[in-house]
Amino acid sequence: MSRRPAVILASIVASAAIALFVGDRVAERAQHESGFLGVEFGPLTRAAQARAPFLTEGGALVVKVVAKSPAALARIKPGVIVTAIDGAPIFSAADAAEMLKDKESGARVTLTYLDLARGDGRRRSVIATLAAAPPESKTVYTVEPPRTLAREWDFKPAMAAHASWSNGIARGAVNPMPLKLYTKGACSALAPEDWSVHDTLSDSTAFELVSASSRSRAIFVATTVSARARVESAVHEAIAKYARIAPEPGPAVTDDDGFSVIDFGSMSGYAGFALYRTYPRGRTELALAIWIAAVPASNVAGLAPLAGAIVLSIRCDAAFAAKHRPYDPSLPPTAVSDRCLRNDCDESDFAGAYNTEMHTGYVHSAEAENFLIDPRKDIWATGPNGPGTYRQVRGLLEKLEPGRTN
Repeated sequence: MSRRPAVILASIVASAAIALFVGDRVAERAQHESGFLGVEFGPLTRAAQARAPFLTEGGALVVKVVAKSPAALARIKPGVIVTAIDGAPIFSAADAAEMLKDKESGARVTLTYLDLARGDGRRRSVIATLAAAPPESKTVYTVEPPRTLAREWDFKPAMAAHASWSNGIARGAVNPMPLKLYTKGACSALAPEDWSVHDTLSDSTAFELVSASSRSRAIFVATTVSARARVESAVHEAIAKYARIAPEPGPAVTDDDGFSVIDFGSMSGYAGFALYRTYPRGRTELALAIWIAAVPASNVAGLAPLAGAIVLSIRCDAAFAAKHRPYDPSLPPTAVSDRCLRNDCDESDFAGAYNTEMHTGYVHSAEAENFLIDPRKDIWATGPNGPGTYRQVRGLLEKLEPGRTN
């Protein structure tokens, strides 16, 4: 048996700076006195962008981090998206490579990035001091018989070059949660098997589903208030009436689309949120639509996203004032209905976009079966039929379409 030192990164990168490779990879490499960061960048694919709906300006995906390199010491991890270097915006992997190629060893570089694994959408910054060369590798490979030397480094496209959740791809097919269609009157909703329709008003201005296993509640309410009334008070009253609790609400937070959300708790052991929006109705009244998710407070972190996805799937045709609106491309396609993706949206679709805050989304099969997914983990960038969510059916992989079918 022959033992030889591996061909390490330093022997390959000694004569090149930043190299753009055909395909999906951009690798940062050292030249003479150029500094070494230890990061390999890849392009931000459409599938990776779907995982970061709040990122509109692009970025560079960190594909690989060399062990013990300046990037590793700064705690940069594969899968994060670099959005700025030294304060300058980064729109692509090529931008990142261009920005770093003239940095000398010893230079301090500030990297601003998004860590999607945290799911909070917050940009973080770290400072790394560039090294003069890659760290020495002590890895030794053996081959029998010693005809060729095993290499430690090659430039074949890795799964991580296509998506920051490639570990999910390597584990095999995901199992999206199947959802059942519940209907009564002019209302419909999607929920797991153990949920059931509870209280529903005949005019479709209230619709409630309840979980048998966790006592979670998903409630839609359509009502009217005086144009001079305090809307938050009407929302508090709706929570108390339909969720049957005395809520202790937090402050209302309004987004750019005019939807507001109130988080609440209660002394009776329930917590959750209410999403709501008003619409003009005549000269003296406002139409008020409210989506309420109420779950046992002991497991609010685990149950609120599920109850929220259910309540945001509720559609009451007779209740909505605004219909037939075009699809807004800024909304993730897994947040809305397939009808909305064909430019026929109503307010239930735009309210459903709040699912992105809870990392939930909808997909459906060709047979109109609906599923709940986590877009951070359940979307493959490299599937047999391209990026998307897949399920196993009789040993085969079936690609599911974005949106819901109710």
